[in-house]
Amino acid sequence: MEFYASDRATYEKFADGKVKDISEEIPFELAQGWAWTRIGAVFYLQAGKNISSQCIKEHSAGYPYPCYGGNGVRGYVKKSSHKGIHAVIGRQGALCGNLNLTHDEFYATEHAVVVETFSEVTADFAYWFLKQMNLNQYATATAQPGLSVREIVDVMFPLPPLAEQKRIVTKIEELFAYVDKIGEASDGITQAAQRLDKKILDLAIRGQLVPQDPNDEPASELIKRIEAAKKITEKGRKSSRAAASDRPAYETEAPFDIPDSWEWVQLGSISNYGECKSVDAHDVAADTWSLDLEEIEKGTGRLLCRKHAGEKTSTSSKHVFSKGMILYSKLRTYLNKVLVADRDGVCTSEIIPIALYDNITPEYIRLVLMSSYFLAYTASKDYGVKMPRIGTSDARAALIPLPPIDEQRRIVAKVEEFKAMIRNLVNS
Repeated sequence: MEFYASDRATYEKFADGKVKDISEEIPFELAQGWAWTRIGAVFYLQAGKNISSQCIKEHSAGYPYPCYGGNGVRGYVKKSSHKGIHAVIGRQGALCGNLNLTHDEFYATEHAVVVETFSEVTADFAYWFLKQMNLNQYATATAQPGLSVREIVDVMFPLPPLAEQKRIVTKIEELFAYVDKIGEASDGITQAAQRLDKKILDLAIRGQLVPQDPNDEPASELIKRIEAAKKITEKGRKSSRAAASDRPAYETEAPFDIPDSWEWVQLGSISNYGECKSVDAHDVAADTWSLDLEEIEKGTGRLLCRKHAGEKTSTSSKHVFSKGMILYSKLRTYLNKVLVADRDGVCTSEIIPIALYDNITPEYIRLVLMSSYFLAYTASKDYGVKMPRIGTSDARAALIPLPPIDEQRRIVAKVEEFKAMIRNLVNS
C-alpha cells in the first residue's frame, strides 16, 4: 500500500488499486520529509506459539537461545525467521504492550509478538517510537488483555527519512547518557529530571558540557579588560573595596579543575554585587514591574507571575533593576530563586540585582549561582536560623569558574537544549 496527499486530503492506495480517503485517521501534521504509514507496512510482525511440555523436555537442550514471553511462560517455542535486531512486544497479561530489544536469535512464546525491521527503518528508531505509542491501548478489553497482530498492523506510524531516524536516536541516546551519569532514576521521572538538571549544571560549570574552542579569547583577557575599566572609572579615588587587581583571584585551593582557557574569579570582581540602588515604594510608577520572592518558582527560578507596583500595597523600599541584570535571592538561597530580568523594574530588598562587567553572559552566571557547587558555598556561609541568608561580603568573595565569552554562550545554549528535552520527557 502507499499514501499520498491531494486536495488537502490524505489517501491510501492498496495493492489491488483501490483508494481510500484516510484524512480522519491522521493523528497530527508531520514535519516536511516525514510520511504516515502503517505498522504492518514497515515491519514484519509474527506472533509466537507455544509447544508441549514433552517437546520442551526433548529439545530444550538444543536451543541455546533466550526465550521471550509474558509472565515466565514455559518453553522454547517459535524461532525468529532471521538473525538480526528485533523488538519483542509483550502480547498478554501484565506485560501487554511492553517492548524489549534484542540483537540475538531467540524463541518467542505465544505471549509475545516479534517485530522485524526492514532496511528503511532502523531498529533503534522502531523501538523508541513503538515504545511511546503505548500499544497496550489496542489490546482487547477482557479479563486477560491481549494484543492481536491483526490489530497492530493497521496502527498509523509516523516515518521520517532514514538519516533523520538516526539523528533522532542519537539525540535520545545522548539525553539518556546524562541520565546514566546520575544513576538509576528509581524515584520517578520528575525526581530523575531534577537530578539530571543538577548534573547538567555541574558538567556545564566544569567545562565538561561543550568542547573548548582554541580560537576563543581566553578568560584571562576578559579579566584584564575588566580591571583596566575599573581603574579608569575610579580615576584615582580610593575604593571602599580593594580592586580585583590588588588581590589574588582566590586565596585558597581552587574548588575543582577547570579548562586552561577558564579562570577562577570572585563574584565581586566581575559584578557590582551589593551596590544596589534603592527607591521608596511611594516613588515607583504604578505600571512598573514589581517583583517579590513568592513570584519566583523555587528550584527552577521561573517567573510565576508578573505584577505591577500599582497592584501592591507594600510600603517598604525597593531595589531598582534593569533589563539583563541577574535577580538573586539572598534569602534561603537553597530555594534557587534566580532569574535574568527581561525588562526594567523594582524588587524586594531580599533580591539583589547584579550587573555584570564587560559583556559577561548573565544567563551563564545564573547557571553558576543555581549550581550545587554554589549552593554548597552559600550553605557554608549563611547566617540566621529561621530565615538564613548570604551576606554581601561572602557573596562577593564567592569563586566563579569563568569561561571565555563565546563558550559561555555555547554552554547556555546547550543547557537550554537539554532542559527542553527534559521538559518534553516529563510532560510526555
